[in-house]
Amino acid sequence: MKKKVHRSITVLILTFMLMLFAGGIPALAENSISINNSRCTVNIGDEENPLVLWINNLPEGKKTRWVSWNENVATVEQEGEKGVVTALRKGKAIISSGIGFPRITCVVTVVEPSIKLNKTTTVLYCAPALESSKAVSSGNTIQLKATVKGANKDTVWNSSNKDVATVDKDGKVTSVSAGTANITATANGKSTVCKVTVKDNALSLNLDEMQLSTKGIGSSIKLVPTIIGVNKKVTWTTSDATIATVKGGKVTGKKAGEAYITAKANGVSAECHVKVEEGLISINEEHVQLYMINDTAETKQLKTNASKADAVMWTSSDEKIAIVDSKGVVSARGVGTAVITAACGGKMDTCTVKVTGTATSIAEKIIYLKTKGAAKTYTLDWCVTGRKSAVKWKSSNTKVASVNNGKITAKKVGTAIITAEANGVTDNVTVTVQEFSPTIALNQSEYMLYTKGKGNTVTIKAVVDGANKKVVWKSSNGEIAEVNAKGKVTAKKPGRTLITAEANGVIAKCWVRVKESKVTLEKKYYLMNIGDKATLVADIVGASQSVKYKSSNAKVAAITKGVITAKKVGSADISVTANGITSVCHVMVTDCKEHDWRLAEGAEKEKDDIVATCEERGLTTYICTKCNGKKQEILEPLGHQFGRWTVIVKATENAAGLEKQICSRCDAENTRSMPAKGKGYIAEAYKLVWEDKFDGDKLNLNDWNFEYHEPGWVNAELQEYVDSKDNIYVQDGKLYIQALKEIRDGKAYYTSGRINTKGKKNYQYGRFEVSAKVPSGKGFLPAFWMMPEDESYYGQWPKCGEIDVMEVHGSALSTTYGTLHFGEPHTQKQGSYTLPEGEENFGEKFHVFACEWDPDEFRFYVDDVLFYTVNDWFTQKPGFGKVAYPAPYDQPFYMILNLAVGGSWVGYPDEDDKFEENAQFVIDYVRVYQKDDYDTDVDKPENEVKLRDPDETGNYIINGDFAKVEDLTKEDSNWQILFANGGAATAEISDNALHITSTSAGTVNYGVQIVQANLPMENGAKYRLTYDAYADEARTMITGISAPDRGYIRYLEDKTVNLTTEKQTYEHIFDMTADSDANGRVEFNLGNQGSIAKVHISNVRLTKEGDAEKEEKGVLPDGNYVYNGQFNEGNEPGRLRLAYWDWETRQCKGAKVSVTNDSIRELKVVVPDSVNGLDQVTVFQEDIAISGGKKYILSFDAYADGNKTIQTTVAGKTFDSALTTAKTSYKYEFETPTDLSASKICFLLGNAGTTYIDNVCVREDCMIVNGDFSNGLLGYEVYVNDAAKVSDYIVDSLNEKDAFSMDITDTGDQDWYIQLKQGGIKLEKDKWYKLSFDAKSTVDREIMYALQRDGTSDDDWTPYSGQPKAALTAGFQTFEKVFQMKSDTDANTILSISIGAVGGKQIAQKHTIVIDNINLEETEPQEEPVEPPVDPGANMIQNGDFAEGDVHWTNAVTVPGEADVSFADGKAVYQIHNVGEEDWNVQLKHTEPLTLEQGASYQVTMKIKSTESRTVKYAFLNPTYDWYGGEDLVLTANEEKAVDFKLNVEKPTERKITFVLSMGQIKDNETSELISTPASTIEIDDICVVKISEGGDTPENPPVEVETELIQNGDFASGKEKWSYYVDNTATVTTDFTQNKARYEITKAGTADWNVQLKQEGLTMEAGASYKLEMKIGASIDRDVKVAFMGAGDAWHGGTDISLTKDKLKSVSRIIKLEDKEIMGTLSFQISLGQLGETELVAHAVEISDISLTKAESGATADEETETDQMIISPETEEESNSEETDTQDKQPVLEEEDSNSETDTTSDVEESEFTTEEESPETETESETEEESPETETETETESETEESFETETESETEEESSETKSETEEESFETETESETEESSETKSETEKELSEIEL
Repeated sequence: MKKKVHRSITVLILTFMLMLFAGGIPALAENSISINNSRCTVNIGDEENPLVLWINNLPEGKKTRWVSWNENVATVEQEGEKGVVTALRKGKAIISSGIGFPRITCVVTVVEPSIKLNKTTTVLYCAPALESSKAVSSGNTIQLKATVKGANKDTVWNSSNKDVATVDKDGKVTSVSAGTANITATANGKSTVCKVTVKDNALSLNLDEMQLSTKGIGSSIKLVPTIIGVNKKVTWTTSDATIATVKGGKVTGKKAGEAYITAKANGVSAECHVKVEEGLISINEEHVQLYMINDTAETKQLKTNASKADAVMWTSSDEKIAIVDSKGVVSARGVGTAVITAACGGKMDTCTVKVTGTATSIAEKIIYLKTKGAAKTYTLDWCVTGRKSAVKWKSSNTKVASVNNGKITAKKVGTAIITAEANGVTDNVTVTVQEFSPTIALNQSEYMLYTKGKGNTVTIKAVVDGANKKVVWKSSNGEIAEVNAKGKVTAKKPGRTLITAEANGVIAKCWVRVKESKVTLEKKYYLMNIGDKATLVADIVGASQSVKYKSSNAKVAAITKGVITAKKVGSADISVTANGITSVCHVMVTDCKEHDWRLAEGAEKEKDDIVATCEERGLTTYICTKCNGKKQEILEPLGHQFGRWTVIVKATENAAGLEKQICSRCDAENTRSMPAKGKGYIAEAYKLVWEDKFDGDKLNLNDWNFEYHEPGWVNAELQEYVDSKDNIYVQDGKLYIQALKEIRDGKAYYTSGRINTKGKKNYQYGRFEVSAKVPSGKGFLPAFWMMPEDESYYGQWPKCGEIDVMEVHGSALSTTYGTLHFGEPHTQKQGSYTLPEGEENFGEKFHVFACEWDPDEFRFYVDDVLFYTVNDWFTQKPGFGKVAYPAPYDQPFYMILNLAVGGSWVGYPDEDDKFEENAQFVIDYVRVYQKDDYDTDVDKPENEVKLRDPDETGNYIINGDFAKVEDLTKEDSNWQILFANGGAATAEISDNALHITSTSAGTVNYGVQIVQANLPMENGAKYRLTYDAYADEARTMITGISAPDRGYIRYLEDKTVNLTTEKQTYEHIFDMTADSDANGRVEFNLGNQGSIAKVHISNVRLTKEGDAEKEEKGVLPDGNYVYNGQFNEGNEPGRLRLAYWDWETRQCKGAKVSVTNDSIRELKVVVPDSVNGLDQVTVFQEDIAISGGKKYILSFDAYADGNKTIQTTVAGKTFDSALTTAKTSYKYEFETPTDLSASKICFLLGNAGTTYIDNVCVREDCMIVNGDFSNGLLGYEVYVNDAAKVSDYIVDSLNEKDAFSMDITDTGDQDWYIQLKQGGIKLEKDKWYKLSFDAKSTVDREIMYALQRDGTSDDDWTPYSGQPKAALTAGFQTFEKVFQMKSDTDANTILSISIGAVGGKQIAQKHTIVIDNINLEETEPQEEPVEPPVDPGANMIQNGDFAEGDVHWTNAVTVPGEADVSFADGKAVYQIHNVGEEDWNVQLKHTEPLTLEQGASYQVTMKIKSTESRTVKYAFLNPTYDWYGGEDLVLTANEEKAVDFKLNVEKPTERKITFVLSMGQIKDNETSELISTPASTIEIDDICVVKISEGGDTPENPPVEVETELIQNGDFASGKEKWSYYVDNTATVTTDFTQNKARYEITKAGTADWNVQLKQEGLTMEAGASYKLEMKIGASIDRDVKVAFMGAGDAWHGGTDISLTKDKLKSVSRIIKLEDKEIMGTLSFQISLGQLGETELVAHAVEISDISLTKAESGATADEETETDQMIISPETEEESNSEETDTQDKQPVLEEEDSNSETDTTSDVEESEFTTEEESPETETESETEEESPETETETETESETEESFETETESETEEESSETKSETEEESFETETESETEESSETKSETEKELSEIEL
């Protein structure tokens, strides 16, 4: 019954409503009343024209009551008897009134008024210029049309600039003049605008001028007009049609002359100047495209308008790209662009030829297909570059796979090569066809659904490849989402579920994540004043972003499109609805003008405040104490802090896996899929990007480089890396790296190969794979590994990182290692894999070694077996923060293949090991794969460090009271004793103390150590270490706490404590600033510290004393006061790489601050368009530690996505920077106020768009950072070697005004053992600098200082400033050094102040050195000091005879060299125990600088003797160690060598030359091989350097006259005077300069012609002139010698080769013409007698005499050269003589030249030699007998006078004249008395005589 009643009421109401909408219920006839408007349209917001309703004929006394039946659309207010209607929102409302029922109604339609134009912008053109006064001009017009919605359709039109454009009442716009005007259309209070741009008419031509010929090609050219205006029609005219005509823009030349072609349109015109010439040449083509096809090239025939009779000259601008023949045929030669020119009759034309390479490429390299199903076909991605685009496709095995136009179809299981060929160029792809197996794949691996609204469902599509297409669907959690039989998934509640689809027994999976649909409003409360507007921001979580807004009281607060408008005082609720969910905020409109805010508290706070979460904003509520209104400030979301990825579903062969991250704040999960790992999974997960299969016959040097390294270069390895074809070669599709062994100097010498892809193939992330077989045998270490392309980006190894994919020991062939090296200190993470027993090892067959490198993980494989995973690493530079993870593995790396022999890790081969096939590292291929993209937004895994608790007394030391007796030699003991470098001791625990008895201190201060490890060290804690200790006699002990797992960095820096014989308590307090470590180690070091006295230690305690003091920021080691200025430090989520930086963006919603994730890190700030002030987005860093009253430099790099201005503030200074899209460096200088206490740097970036900033730096405006030490030791490094003893160093502010102070106990024996250093100083080439500082010492001593190169990487420490010394006394002195930077610019120069044993003077006395006010500045160029000329004959070496001991000398003996040095008895004596590894490990240095002048000559003499045969070397070096001269000295045991050397200076004059004598390990100058250098005692004396000829500014020598003799002492009458000789270490030679000749007895000729030389320096000769050379020269063997004239820098100016015949004296006569090139200084005449040709020269002698060199007239000819017989006796070989080789003059003279016209009877000479007695020397006997008894033999008078024995038979009364007369008479008789029989016999005995002569021992 109730249902029927309700239904009846409903029908009545609906009927009544229908009647109302149909026009209202008719009024009662007797009333005769009506409404003034029964239907009307009203605009929303039209307050000026409200709708007013009233009743017509209202009876008197009657009242109306107006009612709106839809107040959401329109309301009505009673004003008297009238009703005033207010429109609120679009829709219809019924307004009714009357005096009875039924009411009279008005249907009100509420519309939102709008107006639109058919155009918002348009372009018109000005009226054309009038050509006659009668013409009427009108502008260009356009009709605008307005579409009006609203009550009033009338439109009002206006123009903002009627001088530009007008508009009539109907919207027609007419142009007036150039400019812009806004045309506005208004209706119903709404307006819209069309922007009208009026442009001037314009006309231009593509050519301003042209040249035409009168015939053929080039006689016509087409002009192309560009028209701006309405009319596009052009009128063409010519100024002279007889010269040139024009039609439709085509201009044709008629006859020679000039004309003007005019084009007109829209009243404007343009001209082209035409020149017509007879015979003008033109080419038929302007541009030609040619292609290179392998080694062949295309051609193109070019033509001209020249007649056959004309001669056309064709040329090419670049014949490497294109050539052209005489007929105009162009042929391509190389890729690029060339210009072809045709010239004829003085006229020319050009054609541009572009040559492009031809290529055919296929993107894929490996494809996997199936025999049937969807994977049966595949379409390749290919492209062709070349003339023809047609491609020929070919399959190597059509039974396996066919191809048609790039589409591959699988046929059967197997492998085929698909080849594409086009234009003669091919590429291929390998196709592997596998057996079909059913598959199922889903169209996505993951879906996102929502609990309500759109996006609540999704239908997943499954692609089934198999017989049964039916799919069975399941959801792992139906409460979260359910799936029906058709794959339609419906979300239920938030969470994640796994949807599976199964068909044919195969399953595919995808994840569905369901989010709760939400509408979250930015604020709960809005407090507004009347007229205010506010934008309501709503975050919509859901698939639909459509939003509906509603106000509960539109009279108070209305909302339209999310904008709230405050209407009147009151309150309203605003509701926002999306996806069926509604959220509400409260709006309060008040007239309170000055609010007094307080934070919400208690229940209000709990109700209204919202805590920010990872994803959602928070709110902070404030309440006005005056009006009780509320406002809220927004707290930005915190952002998720996701951890590392972990696998939750493993990938299988057929199904993908899943891994997830969990947020540590909110436990939210982030997931990603993992690809299935079936066969060919590598190809599916990765794309092959590069490979080398070594298919050719040699290594591809487009991809690979050879490396060259000496033995011992790294890891104490034995091999030399070379590029020999015997060590590295490609053969049969394999790369071979072969280690070889040879015997050199009786020792095994190893060579091997090492190649890399640096600069050619480098990759960041991917799979790196090698298929290889390794060598077998002890000492082999093959490796496939990687290093960063830019090793300096994070710092050199190990900071840069290293990836070792594979390393195998040759002695353990079943185990491989995968390793990462990184960090500072050096840290490594290493895994290994051993093959299963019975499997062929790595040396028996090829195995595949691989490493997969993702941004946050490395995975190492062998044959696709994963054996090691690592994801935790770090890197940092000393003094800087840790670089953000994943550095250093976030940069490109290149690959290396090498085979090492021996080393500290792998061991060394045995001497008798064979090096054959077993020593081969064979590589089948190298491949690199990469994924399409990588997620680089990764976080460093958090590894929890578990720290143990202390004992009940708070002590972390175990058994610190020594109550328990332990054996310190056992590994499981708490206390342990350790030894190093020869240390030895025993330790025992008794009587609650530890007693250490040392027997050897070793060579280092930690030679004996007492340690306890496993001490928990917590980051940020303060610790106290205390202990009691004493010694049996006073001595020192060094205490510290180190980190064994972190490269032994020090948590407690080493402290030297002075132990006495009385027990004392020692205390050390320190802060733990490093990361927490469970394995700290306390150390008591008792090694080499000057005593081995027994030590007693007890009561050791380590306790925590609270928190560490906050580390204050200062200046970084590079001088920068801004921390993390390169934006690469910091791992905090949401602040990645933004350590030390903060930002403020709350005033600009949507602004984002981050750091780019590219290889170069840059600050990236994105600012939305809503920004309205630079200060609304700021990035800043607090606590910049700059000081007051100083000058600084601010610098940074910046750019933006468009031109904009940013500001930077620091220390109260503001700098504007105008940014562009180009990265630019900005630099500003500023000075801080004296009262500055703290400062920050702030970037004001509130300018719309994206801004990038990098390399932010604030440095002192000085080259030395913190030179006054006002910031402590910031910027400096203090180095103290273990061999020196420094008790303390500080910046002293008590006794000094902030000065560096160091207490030194022992300097050690080297100057560099103690140093104060600062790096990062920039010195620029050729600039002058002044270095100054103040210093003093409590004892008089010297220190040494220098600005020098950083030789950390290559041991090159070149001192740019020289190495001046400062003599310190008790008072401060200022020391200065002015110098010029002569080397290349160095931005990393080091200031080094050496405080060790300067000048070799070790100071073992305790003293203090103080240094302050270090300053370096640029200065004006200085004139080189003019030094007084050196007196000729004066010794430039001071104390060269050592009469004053070591004054002016220093002994430099450096580790590993060892020597005892003394200066006594006028000698320097070096007792050398160890020569070290380099020649400079044992040196004698002259401390006073020498001046050597360019072009001058100096005589160098000294005496030197060694107890062992060996080589030493002396040299003259400038401050940068450039060699100015010197030589190697070969010493014979216990024989004093008298050095006499002429030094000719060819290099520029230098006034800071150091003379050094090196006695360390000597190496061959050419081969760098070690020369036998035994330890010995060496005595040096009488070192003298005398200037013997001028150089430098001496006037040029006058021209040499013809026939002037240039050679001095060419007949050797004065022995060796004016001559010098050179014998290299590789040669063995004895010389003799007697008997008017030079004799060279050559046992070994060396390896090059110049290894043995006779020289005369300082010849003045003219370029291009001719000279006559004459000499006599002979040799005891057939050989060639070289004559050369050499200039400065070994420049060759001329010379000749001379061929010698055995035992023939050649009279040489040659005309030598010098080359016509500049001669710098004088020339050197050189005769080279060393090794020439490939045949090794045997032992022999060469004799040279009568050398003459004269200037010859032009055209002069040489005399005829002759040869005469002369026996030249060869020297004894080393096997024939046991005597040492010496440079003496007491050898038996060789027989002189015989008279060519006579015969010599040698019989008597032989006979008399038989009577030689043992007591007489053969030399004496032969000569005396020849003189008295054998007058037939000729003997020179000079020889007789030189040999005393030859005069034994002469009487004392004989004078020299008589002797001479006797000789001449005897000579005459020898020919007169000769008998015929003797003559006949002479020929028979001659050969016997020669034989016996060769046997005479001379």
